[in-house]
Amino acid sequence: MNTTWVNMIGAQVRHDGRKYPGRYFEAGAGEPLILLHGGGGYAENFTRNVMVYARYFHVFALDAAWFGLGPQPPFQEDIMAVWLDQLIDFIDWKGFDSAHVEGQSMGGWTAMSLAREHPERVRKLVLTTATGFTLNIPEMQRRAPPASPAGAAPRPAASIADEALLNPTFENVKLRMRGLVADPQRIPEELVRIRMKIYGMPEVSASMLKATAAYRAARLGGDSPASKHCLGEKELGEIKAPTFVYWGEKNVTPPAVGEALARAIPNARYYCHPDTGHWAQFEHADVHNREVLRFLTGDETLQPLGYEEA
Repeated sequence: MNTTWVNMIGAQVRHDGRKYPGRYFEAGAGEPLILLHGGGGYAENFTRNVMVYARYFHVFALDAAWFGLGPQPPFQEDIMAVWLDQLIDFIDWKGFDSAHVEGQSMGGWTAMSLAREHPERVRKLVLTTATGFTLNIPEMQRRAPPASPAGAAPRPAASIADEALLNPTFENVKLRMRGLVADPQRIPEELVRIRMKIYGMPEVSASMLKATAAYRAARLGGDSPASKHCLGEKELGEIKAPTFVYWGEKNVTPPAVGEALARAIPNARYYCHPDTGHWAQFEHADVHNREVLRFLTGDETLQPLGYEEA
């Protein structure tokens, strides 16, 4: 039977750190590869990726500050300053001069910011359905209509996300997660229950609500202290690291946006998988893992094991 923790057998779950003690998963050996999750998430977002990647790299999946079981420094509105400092401190604490970095959604914003502001720290960059950038894209292409359950009136995504944190019932959390994938049937009950458990921790819920509100305010370049970290065409053009943009055809932010992101980063590679939503690292994970590992290793013929076999 395939489950989240069957997939993670062989990985270490650690609670440690220097300036930012918190939880992270660790597996494998070799060049370091750091995985950064998206908004509303935590390191479990990568449970279909860690052990496959670990056959080729020394993998670390981090809980971001204020998310999951991650560090809980005093809250500040300039969330990106903290996330960047957390990532740099982790790299230094582990004794690495640089690392490969994959960021999904919100984590892609942190990864891009690191690559631009500290280019010496990033070997190769993977941006999976990333956010945190603004480009001149026609409004009709900027965001696809949100999916709603059959017969239900559409609700704003922010309302659904906040309700899941404030009242983490099975129904609320499942509704929050259904928008992450092209087919809601692909979200296992176990993942819903894991999120219920984490969201049900009062300190975690409170910190995630604050950080999520600040993230929403900042990610599209709005009036927020963290907005200065949002990347436009000029800033994206300054990224030096070899970059792979990975997208989902049915991502809430449609492929036109991912294509524009890849065009803005010099020599970036782009891949969009059909029948795939925002959680492109999870949905059709075997394809994602293959394409990412081919990019990171430089071996275009690589055929890694499936996530259920690794």
